[in-house]
Amino acid sequence: MTLLNRLDLNLVRVFVALMETRSTTRAGEKLGLSQSAVSHALNKLRVICGDTLFIRTPREMHPTPRAEEMAPSLRAALHHVEAAFGPPEFDPRTSDMRFSVALTDYVAASLFPPLARRIRDENLSVGFALRSLNEVNITDELDLGTLHVAIGVFHRVPPRFVVDPLARLDNVWAMRAGHPAAAGPLDLETLARHPHLDIRLAERPSDEDLERNVVTSNPARLDALLAEHGLTRRVGAVVGHFLAVAPLLAQSDMIAFIPAGMARQFRLSHGIVDHPPPYPTEPMQLSLLFHRTLGSHPAIVWLRRELRKTAREVGFEALPES
Repeated sequence: MTLLNRLDLNLVRVFVALMETRSTTRAGEKLGLSQSAVSHALNKLRVICGDTLFIRTPREMHPTPRAEEMAPSLRAALHHVEAAFGPPEFDPRTSDMRFSVALTDYVAASLFPPLARRIRDENLSVGFALRSLNEVNITDELDLGTLHVAIGVFHRVPPRFVVDPLARLDNVWAMRAGHPAAAGPLDLETLARHPHLDIRLAERPSDEDLERNVVTSNPARLDALLAEHGLTRRVGAVVGHFLAVAPLLAQSDMIAFIPAGMARQFRLSHGIVDHPPPYPTEPMQLSLLFHRTLGSHPAIVWLRRELRKTAREVGFEALPES
């Protein structure tokens, strides 16, 4: 019979309590046990360890060298067991948690530099791994816990996940300042006349029964609108990353349907101009997606709170938390 087969957690609790109180009476009071129960447990420990462990003196139960040697390991082991079975805790100042987040390059560039600065300024120990939405099977990885949060535009969501609105994204048509249509206003004929730059956010339209936004311009609806007027659109290029959009627009006559906040950034960096669409359109809802069970861990709750705070700081139009 191995040592572990003869040892149970209650014996470890008695040992640690005796080390702390140096008294069978006070150890019993600490653990809710009688003095005789503590003495009985100590006798078991003595047999298992082959050592007296505690020597009774007029003042206290004095630990032997063997007990002093065992104490740090058993205290740590008891602490880890209690922590594992107790309510989950999270402290970003001491945790080495590395958050895995799937998102677009635009969201990564907008939200995570300010968050990284706050982590630095507050001397937090957490980190993050930012992953492209194009490369992640969201449902599988959220189920496995290898992905903590996805940030994107989601439509049909399985019930085991929670979609939490983060920001409202109003979209505009963007182009270079010297573009033939730059003076505006836009109409459907203009949209049909110039090549479009489509941003494809995912190679596959869905993961299992999760539906996420694939192309920002909603081409099916746009094609239908143009067809009503005997028009068709022409796609000049398709990209999978937002940050490729501005350089392409700046060097071509392509136009792209992008979030208004991004267009404002591109105006400063590349001289891009923008106009509202010449047809009714609904804003996109940028959301946090997480597992209903795994996402309730305090660490994930902290991450979601920090992302919402950062979104407000950088000027995203906030939406109420679900």
